[in-house]
Order: sequence, then C-alpha cells, then structure tokens
Amino acid sequence: MKKTDERETVSKVKKVFNTISNAFSLAVAENGFVNLWGLNRDNSFDDAKIIFDNIRPYLNISTDCGSNTGCFYNGMYKN
Repeated sequence: MKKTDERETVSKVKKVFNTISNAFSLAVAENGFVNLWGLNRDNSFDDAKIIFDNIRPYLNISTDCGSNTGCFYNGMYKN
C-alpha cells in the first residue's frame, strides 16, 4: 500500500513539474529570456509577481489568490 501511495505522489509531482516547466518555456518564448523581464534580483515579492504574471497565461488557474481576498478563511484559528 505504501509503495502505491509513493508512486502516486511521484506521478503527481512530475505532472506539476511538467505543467510549470511548459508554462515557463512558453513564457520565455513569448516574453524573451528571464533576464529581460525586469527582475530586481533581490528575491522580493515583486520579482515573484513578475515571474508569475509572465507564466500565468499558460497555466489553467481557477482562482488567483494574489488578487482575490476571498481565498483564505477570515475567522479565528485554534492553536
């Protein structure tokens, strides 16, 4: 049972990697190499947003929580 779960997890991770890799390749093909995207190279949120904005059109995203405040629970959490 454990081996089956492990293979399933590996398969899902490979699928996610391939999806992101393909989206990135398409973004580079359309927008040029990453060094032309205007990154600050300081590992900031702004850089992450620039990267995401460039690959977003090539991903099948149902909700973008970066611009949607309804993605997260607003109530109290218990420790």
